Amino acid sequence: MTGRFHAGTFEAGGIAFTVETNDADWAGRFREVFRDLRVADGRPSPVVFEVLHQGISATTHPWAVWRDGEPLEMTVADHYILAYLLWEVSRLMFERTGERVHIHGAALVRDGRAVVLAGRSHAGKSTLAGWLTYRGWGFLTDEAALVDPDALVVAPFWRPIGIRRPGPLDCILGDVLPEEDEVLVPASTIGALAPATPVTAIAFPSLSPNEPTALSPLSPAATLVELTRHFPGLIAGGRVGFRRLARLVTEVPGYMLRFYDLDDAERVLRELVSPTA
Repeated sequence: MTGRFHAGTFEAGGIAFTVETNDADWAGRFREVFRDLRVADGRPSPVVFEVLHQGISATTHPWAVWRDGEPLEMTVADHYILAYLLWEVSRLMFERTGERVHIHGAALVRDGRAVVLAGRSHAGKSTLAGWLTYRGWGFLTDEAALVDPDALVVAPFWRPIGIRRPGPLDCILGDVLPEEDEVLVPASTIGALAPATPVTAIAFPSLSPNEPTALSPLSPAATLVELTRHFPGLIAGGRVGFRRLARLVTEVPGYMLRFYDLDDAERVLRELVSPTA
Protein backbone atom coordinates (compact mmCIF):
# COMPACT_ATOMS: atom_id res chain seq x y z
CA MET A 1 0.00 0.00 0.00
CA THR A 2 2.53 2.57 -1.11
CA GLY A 3 0.33 4.53 -3.54
CA ARG A 4 -2.12 7.31 -2.78
CA PHE A 5 -5.73 7.28 -3.87
CA HIS A 6 -8.03 10.29 -4.01
CA ALA A 7 -11.35 9.33 -2.40
CA GLY A 8 -12.91 12.64 -3.39
CA THR A 9 -13.61 16.25 -2.55
CA PHE A 10 -16.50 16.80 -0.18
CA GLU A 11 -18.27 19.64 1.62
CA ALA A 12 -19.70 19.92 5.15
CA GLY A 13 -21.55 23.06 6.19
CA GLY A 14 -19.93 25.01 3.37
CA ILE A 15 -16.42 23.77 4.24
CA ALA A 16 -14.59 21.85 1.50
CA PHE A 17 -12.27 18.96 2.34
CA THR A 18 -10.60 16.08 0.55
CA VAL A 19 -9.95 12.52 1.67
CA GLU A 20 -6.78 10.70 0.60
CA THR A 21 -5.85 7.11 1.45
CA ASN A 22 -3.30 4.46 0.54
CA ASP A 23 -5.87 1.70 0.06
CA ALA A 24 -7.76 1.58 -3.24
CA ASP A 25 -10.65 -0.50 -1.87
CA TRP A 26 -11.16 1.83 1.06
CA ALA A 27 -11.00 4.87 -1.23
CA GLY A 28 -14.10 3.43 -2.88
CA ARG A 29 -15.78 2.85 0.50
CA PHE A 30 -15.09 6.41 1.64
CA ARG A 31 -16.42 7.70 -1.69
CA GLU A 32 -19.61 5.65 -1.37
CA VAL A 33 -20.41 6.31 2.30
CA PHE A 34 -19.81 10.07 1.95
CA ARG A 35 -21.29 10.38 -1.53
CA ASP A 36 -24.02 12.83 -0.46
CA LEU A 37 -21.29 15.27 0.61
CA ARG A 38 -19.38 14.92 -2.67
CA VAL A 39 -18.64 18.07 -4.70
CA ALA A 40 -16.60 18.66 -7.83
CA ASP A 41 -12.86 18.23 -7.44
CA GLY A 42 -10.65 21.29 -7.71
CA ARG A 43 -12.10 23.42 -4.91
CA PRO A 44 -9.51 25.96 -3.71
CA SER A 45 -7.40 25.00 -0.66
CA PRO A 46 -9.66 22.36 0.92
CA VAL A 47 -8.82 20.75 4.22
CA VAL A 48 -7.05 17.44 3.59
CA PHE A 49 -7.71 14.29 5.61
CA GLU A 50 -5.18 11.50 5.10
CA VAL A 51 -6.54 8.10 6.15
CA LEU A 52 -3.64 5.68 5.92
CA HIS A 53 -3.47 1.94 6.51
CA GLN A 54 -0.22 1.12 8.29
CA GLY A 55 0.00 -2.42 6.93
CA ILE A 56 -0.56 -4.27 10.19
CA SER A 57 -3.17 -6.87 11.12
CA ALA A 58 -6.79 -5.70 10.91
CA THR A 59 -7.41 -7.35 14.28
CA THR A 60 -5.37 -4.56 15.86
CA HIS A 61 -5.82 -0.88 14.96
CA PRO A 62 -4.18 -0.43 11.57
CA TRP A 63 -5.40 3.04 10.59
CA ALA A 64 -3.85 6.45 11.21
CA VAL A 65 -5.56 9.77 10.39
CA TRP A 66 -4.01 13.16 9.70
CA ARG A 67 -5.59 16.54 9.00
CA ASP A 68 -3.50 19.01 7.00
CA GLY A 69 -0.36 17.10 7.92
CA GLU A 70 -1.09 17.06 11.66
CA PRO A 71 -1.75 13.69 13.35
CA LEU A 72 -5.25 13.21 14.77
CA GLU A 73 -5.36 9.54 15.77
CA MET A 74 -2.73 6.88 15.08
CA THR A 75 -4.59 3.70 16.11
CA VAL A 76 -8.05 3.20 14.61
CA ALA A 77 -9.67 -0.19 13.92
CA ASP A 78 -11.22 -1.24 10.62
CA HIS A 79 -14.73 -1.33 12.08
CA TYR A 80 -14.44 2.21 13.42
CA ILE A 81 -12.53 4.12 10.74
CA LEU A 82 -15.63 5.38 8.87
CA ALA A 83 -17.31 6.57 12.06
CA TYR A 84 -14.09 8.20 13.25
CA LEU A 85 -13.60 10.08 9.98
CA LEU A 86 -17.22 11.26 10.14
CA TRP A 87 -16.64 12.50 13.68
CA GLU A 88 -13.60 14.48 12.53
CA VAL A 89 -15.55 15.97 9.61
CA SER A 90 -18.33 17.01 12.01
CA ARG A 91 -15.75 18.53 14.35
CA LEU A 92 -14.24 20.48 11.45
CA MET A 93 -17.66 21.88 10.61
CA PHE A 94 -18.38 22.82 14.24
CA GLU A 95 -15.06 24.65 14.47
CA ARG A 96 -16.11 26.89 11.59
CA THR A 97 -19.80 27.47 12.19
CA GLY A 98 -19.46 31.25 12.30
CA GLU A 99 -22.63 32.83 13.66
CA ARG A 100 -24.66 29.65 13.36
CA VAL A 101 -25.85 27.54 16.30
CA HIS A 102 -24.96 23.86 16.14
CA ILE A 103 -27.25 21.39 17.86
CA HIS A 104 -26.83 17.68 18.54
CA GLY A 105 -29.78 16.67 16.43
CA ALA A 106 -31.19 15.59 13.09
CA ALA A 107 -33.21 17.86 10.79
CA LEU A 108 -35.91 16.88 8.30
CA VAL A 109 -38.11 18.87 5.90
CA ARG A 110 -41.78 18.61 4.96
CA ASP A 111 -43.71 21.14 2.83
CA GLY A 112 -40.86 23.64 2.98
CA ARG A 113 -40.58 23.56 6.79
CA ALA A 114 -37.79 21.98 8.83
CA VAL A 115 -38.02 20.20 12.17
CA VAL A 116 -34.91 19.70 14.29
CA LEU A 117 -34.90 16.48 16.33
CA ALA A 118 -32.56 17.25 19.21
CA GLY A 119 -31.47 14.97 22.00
CA ARG A 120 -29.07 12.56 23.52
CA SER A 121 -27.66 9.48 21.82
CA HIS A 122 -29.91 6.39 21.77
CA ALA A 123 -33.04 8.57 21.98
CA GLY A 124 -34.21 7.35 18.58
CA LYS A 125 -33.15 10.39 16.53
CA SER A 126 -31.29 8.56 13.78
CA THR A 127 -33.91 5.83 13.42
CA LEU A 128 -36.69 8.43 13.27
CA ALA A 129 -34.69 10.56 10.82
CA GLY A 130 -34.22 7.56 8.53
CA TRP A 131 -37.90 6.66 8.77
CA LEU A 132 -39.04 10.20 7.99
CA THR A 133 -36.72 10.29 4.98
CA TYR A 134 -38.21 6.99 3.81
CA ARG A 135 -41.71 8.42 4.29
CA GLY A 136 -41.03 11.35 1.96
CA TRP A 137 -39.45 13.97 4.18
CA GLY A 138 -36.38 15.75 2.86
CA PHE A 139 -33.14 14.97 4.70
CA LEU A 140 -31.04 17.86 6.00
CA THR A 141 -28.79 16.19 8.54
CA ASP A 142 -28.38 13.44 11.10
CA GLU A 143 -26.84 14.20 14.51
CA ALA A 144 -25.47 17.68 13.67
CA ALA A 145 -27.88 20.52 12.85
CA LEU A 146 -26.58 23.99 11.93
CA VAL A 147 -29.16 26.74 12.50
CA ASP A 148 -28.85 30.44 11.67
CA PRO A 149 -30.48 32.14 14.70
CA ASP A 150 -31.22 35.32 12.71
CA ALA A 151 -32.53 33.88 9.43
CA LEU A 152 -33.99 30.82 11.27
CA VAL A 153 -32.74 28.51 8.53
CA VAL A 154 -31.21 25.04 8.91
CA ALA A 155 -28.19 24.42 6.66
CA PRO A 156 -27.81 21.05 4.94
CA PHE A 157 -25.15 18.65 6.22
CA TRP A 158 -25.90 15.47 4.29
CA ARG A 159 -23.82 13.16 6.45
CA PRO A 160 -24.61 9.45 6.30
CA ILE A 161 -27.23 8.19 8.74
CA GLY A 162 -25.98 5.97 11.54
CA ILE A 163 -28.20 2.88 11.67
CA ARG A 164 -28.03 0.36 14.51
CA ARG A 165 -28.95 -3.23 13.77
CA PRO A 166 -31.21 -5.04 14.15
CA GLY A 167 -33.82 -2.31 13.80
CA PRO A 168 -36.88 -1.06 11.93
CA LEU A 169 -34.85 0.31 9.01
CA ASP A 170 -33.68 -3.19 8.09
CA CYS A 171 -36.95 -3.77 6.25
CA ILE A 172 -36.31 -0.68 4.09
CA LEU A 173 -32.71 -1.31 3.11
CA GLY A 174 -32.69 -5.09 3.01
CA ASP A 175 -29.53 -6.42 1.37
CA VAL A 176 -28.04 -2.92 1.12
CA LEU A 177 -26.91 -3.12 4.75
CA PRO A 178 -23.72 -5.04 5.58
CA GLU A 179 -23.73 -7.56 8.41
CA GLU A 180 -22.57 -5.11 11.09
CA ASP A 181 -24.15 -3.92 14.34
CA GLU A 182 -23.94 -0.26 13.30
CA VAL A 183 -23.54 1.06 9.76
CA LEU A 184 -23.38 4.41 8.01
CA VAL A 185 -25.82 4.71 5.10
CA PRO A 186 -26.01 7.66 2.68
CA ALA A 187 -29.40 9.32 3.17
CA SER A 188 -29.95 9.36 -0.60
CA THR A 189 -30.20 5.55 -0.39
CA ILE A 190 -33.42 6.02 1.60
CA GLY A 191 -34.97 9.18 0.17
CA ALA A 192 -34.45 12.76 -0.97
CA LEU A 193 -31.92 15.36 0.19
CA ALA A 194 -33.22 18.83 1.10
CA PRO A 195 -31.67 22.28 0.64
CA ALA A 196 -31.38 24.92 3.39
CA THR A 197 -34.86 25.32 4.89
CA PRO A 198 -36.57 27.58 7.48
CA VAL A 199 -36.97 25.84 10.83
CA THR A 200 -40.51 25.63 12.18
CA ALA A 201 -40.02 23.55 15.36
CA ILE A 202 -37.53 21.81 17.62
CA ALA A 203 -38.61 18.44 19.00
CA PHE A 204 -36.90 16.32 21.66
CA PRO A 205 -37.70 12.67 20.87
CA SER A 206 -37.82 10.03 23.57
CA LEU A 207 -38.56 6.34 23.10
CA SER A 208 -41.56 5.45 25.29
CA PRO A 209 -42.70 1.86 24.63
CA ASN A 210 -45.54 1.92 27.15
CA GLU A 211 -47.07 5.28 26.25
CA PRO A 212 -49.05 6.57 23.25
CA THR A 213 -47.28 8.88 20.83
CA ALA A 214 -47.59 12.45 22.08
CA LEU A 215 -46.21 15.85 21.13
CA SER A 216 -46.20 18.23 24.11
CA PRO A 217 -45.34 21.93 23.78
CA LEU A 218 -42.53 23.42 25.86
CA SER A 219 -42.08 26.98 27.04
CA PRO A 220 -39.13 28.91 25.59
CA ALA A 221 -37.37 28.57 28.94
CA ALA A 222 -37.85 24.80 29.03
CA THR A 223 -36.72 24.53 25.40
CA LEU A 224 -33.60 26.50 26.28
CA VAL A 225 -32.84 24.19 29.20
CA GLU A 226 -33.20 21.15 26.96
CA LEU A 227 -31.04 22.66 24.21
CA THR A 228 -28.22 23.55 26.56
CA ARG A 229 -27.84 19.80 27.07
CA HIS A 230 -27.47 19.27 23.31
CA PHE A 231 -25.49 22.30 22.18
CA PRO A 232 -21.82 21.29 21.68
CA GLY A 233 -20.60 24.86 21.24
CA LEU A 234 -22.20 26.33 24.35
CA ILE A 235 -19.08 26.26 26.51
CA ALA A 236 -16.74 27.23 23.66
CA GLY A 237 -19.13 29.96 22.51
CA GLY A 238 -19.53 31.37 26.00
CA ARG A 239 -21.99 34.18 26.56
CA VAL A 240 -22.30 34.95 22.86
CA GLY A 241 -23.21 31.36 22.03
CA PHE A 242 -25.76 31.25 24.84
CA ARG A 243 -27.40 34.45 23.57
CA ARG A 244 -27.70 33.02 20.08
CA LEU A 245 -29.37 29.95 21.51
CA ALA A 246 -31.73 32.07 23.63
CA ARG A 247 -32.65 34.10 20.56
CA LEU A 248 -33.44 30.91 18.67
CA VAL A 249 -35.89 29.55 21.26
CA THR A 250 -37.84 32.83 21.39
CA GLU A 251 -38.62 32.40 17.69
CA VAL A 252 -38.91 28.63 17.26
CA PRO A 253 -41.30 26.56 19.42
CA GLY A 254 -40.08 23.46 21.22
CA TYR A 255 -41.85 20.16 21.92
CA MET A 256 -41.29 16.89 23.74
CA LEU A 257 -42.00 13.95 21.44
CA ARG A 258 -42.71 10.65 23.16
CA PHE A 259 -43.07 7.79 20.72
CA TYR A 260 -42.47 4.15 19.99
CA ASP A 261 -44.35 3.57 16.74
CA LEU A 262 -42.46 5.31 13.90
CA ASP A 263 -45.53 5.86 11.74
CA ASP A 264 -47.34 7.53 14.64
CA ALA A 265 -44.34 9.79 15.20
CA GLU A 266 -44.27 10.68 11.51
CA ARG A 267 -47.98 11.51 11.59
CA VAL A 268 -47.79 13.90 14.55
CA LEU A 269 -44.74 15.66 13.11
CA ARG A 270 -46.45 15.97 9.73
CA GLU A 271 -49.48 17.50 11.41
CA LEU A 272 -47.16 19.89 13.25
CA VAL A 273 -45.53 21.29 10.09
CA SER A 274 -48.59 20.93 7.84
CA PRO A 275 -51.71 21.35 10.02
CA THR A 276 -54.10 21.17 7.06
CA ALA A 277 -52.51 18.04 5.53
